Amino acid sequence: MEANSRYITQLINVSKIYEGGNGTVALKNISFAAVPGEMVLLLGPSGSGKTTFLTLLAGMQGPTSGEVFLFGKQTVEYSKQELQILRAKRLGFIFQSFYLIDSLTVIQNVMMVMKFAGANSDFARKRSLELLEKFEIKHLANSLPSKISQGEKQRVAIMRALINGAELIIADEPTGSLASKQGLEVVDFLKNSAAKENRCIIITSHDERITRYADRVLFISDGELK
Repeated sequence: MEANSRYITQLINVSKIYEGGNGTVALKNISFAAVPGEMVLLLGPSGSGKTTFLTLLAGMQGPTSGEVFLFGKQTVEYSKQELQILRAKRLGFIFQSFYLIDSLTVIQNVMMVMKFAGANSDFARKRSLELLEKFEIKHLANSLPSKISQGEKQRVAIMRALINGAELIIADEPTGSLASKQGLEVVDFLKNSAAKENRCIIITSHDERITRYADRVLFISDGELK
């Protein structure tokens, strides 16, 4: 595989070894690429390398060997500040544990992402209220995370990922904390977002029910893509 600017993210012959003892091999010579508008599902058991794969895609850590490209440029060529700006404005993250700030209200949790990306408070509040209404939880705007359900928390987490117009959404086990029906609703929404808004969605999971929503399904085991 050669570097190609049409890919939104790309790994070329990437390996990742964590130091300590004999070294833990997390990824072994992986090549991967994804384009705008597609949803890619990476299936694998716990400890298979899924989370390492995602953190490399987002430039959160570097490979031991190989090359990682993000928006057509090697991640090692970005400064730390440039990577922070990319993650604020062009990437969105959804995690199983939501990572909402308990001391902030729902709308403050959403607004915080916009303000970090440079939006002023008035615009951030207006945009956040619009998205809360779209997700049918505007009535929870002033509620604390401890007062809302798991499904409502996940909607807030999705809003945070989408609100800045992210081109790449990275979702690590996004259905793991939800009931079956709620989890599949999340995946269906992400699928529609990829198709209608030309976003690239990359999901890691061990839930094989998600396969019917994905444009591509890959399997990872012991750090190797199958």
